[in-house]
Amino acid sequence: MKNVLYLKVFFSASIILFSCNRKSHDTKELLNNAIPVQSNEIAIDFLLGKPTQIAICNDTLVITDNIEEKILAFYDIKNNQFLGRQLQVGQGPDEVIPPLLLSRTNESGLLSVLQRQNGKHMEYDIGNLVNGHLKPSKLLDLGIADRIVQTGEGFVTTGPYEKGSIKVFDNKGDMVKNYNIYPQYIKDLSERENQYVLGQGHIAYNKGNKVLAFASYFLGEASFYRLSGDSLQLLQRMDLNLSDGLYKRIINSRGVVQITDTDLEYFSDIYATADYFYLLYTGMPRKDKNSVSHSYILKFSPKGNLIDTYKTDRKIHSFCIRDDDEKGYAIALSKDMDYVLVEMNL
Repeated sequence: MKNVLYLKVFFSASIILFSCNRKSHDTKELLNNAIPVQSNEIAIDFLLGKPTQIAICNDTLVITDNIEEKILAFYDIKNNQFLGRQLQVGQGPDEVIPPLLLSRTNESGLLSVLQRQNGKHMEYDIGNLVNGHLKPSKLLDLGIADRIVQTGEGFVTTGPYEKGSIKVFDNKGDMVKNYNIYPQYIKDLSERENQYVLGQGHIAYNKGNKVLAFASYFLGEASFYRLSGDSLQLLQRMDLNLSDGLYKRIINSRGVVQITDTDLEYFSDIYATADYFYLLYTGMPRKDKNSVSHSYILKFSPKGNLIDTYKTDRKIHSFCIRDDDEKGYAIALSKDMDYVLVEMNL
């Protein structure tokens, strides 16, 4: 009987070990077979300081980059022309408090900006803003919000909420419903803020198919949900984790779990076009993330099916994709560890 019991335990453990190794092997194989993508540096005549994000609106690149207390830089990619800087840092009328989050999807003629520190969401006509008209066409207070996307019916936000992990708002800024999409082992943690730190990620939305994409920063999961009214339906979930070290610390913890420099960074940005989702993947320990010379971009269908995996020839910090899905633009790191603006053919 003891031998039978031993064999059962050994067999079960072997299955678990095989599954974990197989998952890691599949992820490594996926990355090893990625399509090489060459990036071309765009010669710019304006200084990049410490840019944090890039977005595209029509033919204008928008870069969050605080230079002389002005936080947005604008560049016309069609005419290769710097259009100037706008939005003064401060707490006065039409001033903003950094850090800012730009919309992770293309909106024709409109720029969506979130002040992450206070949850204020502003919407601007891009042409008016470039020309110095700083008053937003729409201003909403969404409370605690760290990430935001616009939907056809309102907004979706993520943050360290008391209940759930995401909130759905209508176009007036009134909350419709909240959901909890954390994995169960994150839900089991006692402190809400620790749940958010570990379970945080980036979100984007495909309006045509009403699909919300979530890309986890530390857990390595990509999830896709259909959002219809107050219904949230999981369509696909893909696990691209390369190590179970953080997972083991979480499930064995009775309290707070701290992120360390040896924990891996997975998805560091996301972008949506009319036809696809694009997820920026690193898969490296946090202490090494800026020393690597490449990044991965994973292309998904609106329903969450993986289409292609690309490997860039530079470390990408933030990126955006043109709505025709032919070109991408990114803030990247040069060999000298300087920030540069690059163009990629996908």
